[in-house]
Amino acid sequence: VNLLQWWISSGASPTDSLGAGPQDTTVNKSIAQLLPMLAGYQMTKQRNRRERQKLSPKLIRLGTKNGLSIASDAESDSTLYTASMQLPAKIVTDASIEALLPYADVFSKISLVSADITDEALYYIGQMQNLRELILVKSCITGEGLAYLKSLPHLELINLSYTDVTDANVLSLAQYPQLKKVYLFHTMVGAAVVDALNAHLTEAKVTFEEGPYF
Repeated sequence: VNLLQWWISSGASPTDSLGAGPQDTTVNKSIAQLLPMLAGYQMTKQRNRRERQKLSPKLIRLGTKNGLSIASDAESDSTLYTASMQLPAKIVTDASIEALLPYADVFSKISLVSADITDEALYYIGQMQNLRELILVKSCITGEGLAYLKSLPHLELINLSYTDVTDANVLSLAQYPQLKKVYLFHTMVGAAVVDALNAHLTEAKVTFEEGPYF
């Protein structure tokens, strides 16, 4: 806190380094305590990155076996992975998603456009604690399994366009304050429910737009 106060009061330059900090005993003591913590964090982060990079060949084979294309998430600095439908598309079922569970924590984005999955697959997806984006466009879900996603701490985007989700099931999304974008194009969800979700999820935008694919 002392260090942040000094940084802000001196102009909050993004190029400032710890070495340019104030000549103040209290703040210098804070810096001395902070440096080992930062070093430890960086070492842990690098170690995790190396370990996850070793998983790439195994994950790619696993994805191929289950009709999925698995690749590193270019937007992640901790080497998380994305899973999406192969082209040309193969049959992807609930069992295909269950097969990913041994590596559940490495997935940040899942796209299952036109997959033959049901709401049971959402139970398995609900165990992917680093998931940020979930695209279920044209899948066979009804929304009964959306409650399984409640415990995902980082889920920011969910695309349910062209699915049979209903008003009652979509209302469960009101319990997900971390959501930022929800897409409900060509579903049975009514405008009143969308308005209610937008009123409750103050940081989110729930729309009837088609939303993104990948």
